[in-house]
Amino acid sequence: MLGLLWIGCAVRRHRVRRAVQRAFVFMRKLGMQLWWHAVLAKRLRVPRLARGGFIDGTTMASDVFISYATVDREFANDVCAQLETERLKCWIAPRDMMPGEDWSQALVRAIDSVSVVVVVVSSETSRSRHVPREVEQADRKGKVIIPIHVEDCDLSGQLAYYLDGIHAIRGQSRKDSVAELAQAIHTTL
Repeated sequence: MLGLLWIGCAVRRHRVRRAVQRAFVFMRKLGMQLWWHAVLAKRLRVPRLARGGFIDGTTMASDVFISYATVDREFANDVCAQLETERLKCWIAPRDMMPGEDWSQALVRAIDSVSVVVVVVSSETSRSRHVPREVEQADRKGKVIIPIHVEDCDLSGQLAYYLDGIHAIRGQSRKDSVAELAQAIHTTL
């Protein structure tokens, strides 16, 4: 009799764990931030959740990858926040990287998982080492590239090759620019 009671408790615990796992996956799909998931998962002995991913460690696909020069980080973060209020899941470094993860592998994996790449363009963009590589990677993978200009500037080198022939969002207030960007992304998706 005692053995059956023990088996019944184990089955219930397993069902609770599976239900919690499903709830975590569902909430991550909705884009909810789960600051408390680590404590609850540890208490229920649920496998560790990967940041921005599923229980099995695979990455959750995003809609938009945001490429920017370090100098333009504030503008890029504003764009990301406003796009996420429009229910567009954004991938932006370093926020969505795992601690200790290789930078180049994370960027390539993120570009593979998105449909649209937004490039924040300023006078510093051409001097960046990573932005031209990210744009080249996006072009090679056939992603939709949408440049948004922080300031009016001329592009040079590799960025000029990839971005000069693409209609860019420029010359408006920041709020209007991001609203136009969100509309373009929704149309693309």
